[in-house]
Amino acid sequence: MTTPTEADATTAFDEGCKSIKANDMELAIEKLARALEIRSALYGEQDIKTASAYYKYGCALFYKAQDENTVFGKQAQAAADAKDGKASNEGDADDDGEACDDDDDGDDEKPEKDGESNKDDEKDEEDEEEEEDDMELAWKLIENARLIYEEDGDYPVELANVYETLGEINTEHANFDAALEDLAKCLAILEMELEEDDRRIAGVLCSMSVAHQLLDEPEKALKGVERAIGICASRVNRLKSSDEAAIAAVGKDHDDPMAAAKAELEQLEAVMADLRAREEELRGLVSEDASTREQIKK
Repeated sequence: MTTPTEADATTAFDEGCKSIKANDMELAIEKLARALEIRSALYGEQDIKTASAYYKYGCALFYKAQDENTVFGKQAQAAADAKDGKASNEGDADDDGEACDDDDDGDDEKPEKDGESNKDDEKDEEDEEEEEDDMELAWKLIENARLIYEEDGDYPVELANVYETLGEINTEHANFDAALEDLAKCLAILEMELEEDDRRIAGVLCSMSVAHQLLDEPEKALKGVERAIGICASRVNRLKSSDEAAIAAVGKDHDDPMAAAKAELEQLEAVMADLRAREEELRGLVSEDASTREQIKK
C-alpha cells in the first residue's frame, strides 16, 4: 500500500476548503479529517504544518453544528430571549389550560405505544449526544490550532482567525464574556497586521457589538457599531477616490482588480445600510437606558 504524501494531504485539504465554501459540510469534514490524519503522520501532531488542518476541520464541524441548530445555538437563543421568559411562561400556563379543555374528543387519536415513545426518546438522546460530541471535537481541534500558532509565532493572521472562530463558538454557547475576550485578542492582532480600513476589522467589531448587546451593554455595543461604520466609510471613500487607489486597496492578485473593487464597493454599501439601521436601534436602547436611570434617581 502506497504511503500518503504531502501532495495527498494538500489535495484533501483544498477539496475540504472548497466543500466548506459550497456548504457541503459532510464532505468537508471527511476531506479535512483525512488531511489532518496525513499531516499528523508525516510531521507529528503538534507541527506547524498541521495547524491549518486542525483549524479548518474544526470549522467544518462547527458550521455543521450551526446548520443543524445544535444545543449551542439553542442556548444562545435562550439567552437572547431571557428577558421575555416570565411573560412567556405565564402565557404558556394559560394555553395549557385551554388545551386540556379541548381534549374531550381525543378518543379519535391513537395513543402512542410506550415502546415507540421510548425508542423516539432514545434516538433524540443519541442525536443530541452526537451533536455535542461533534461540537466538543470542533472546540478541541480549533484550540489545538491556537496552541500551535501561538507557540510558533509566525502566523499572526491565522491566529486571529482562530480567535475569531473561538469567539463565534462562545457566542453560540451564550458565553458572551469569553467571546469578547477571544474577539478582543483577534481585533488586537488584526489592527497590527491589516490596513486600518480593512473590512475584517469592522466585522470583528460587529461581532463584539452583538456580544455586548446580549450582555445588556448597549453603550459598548453602540460604540462598536459606530467604529465599524467609520472603517467601512473610510474603505468606501478609498475605493471611490481613483482607479489606482481602488486597485491598491484590493490588491493585484485578482484577474480583474477593478471588477473586484466594484464588487467590494457594492458589498460595503449594503453592509453600511445594515450597520446604520443597527446603529439607530442601539441609539434607541441607549436612550431608553438613560431615561430609566433618570427615573430611578427621582
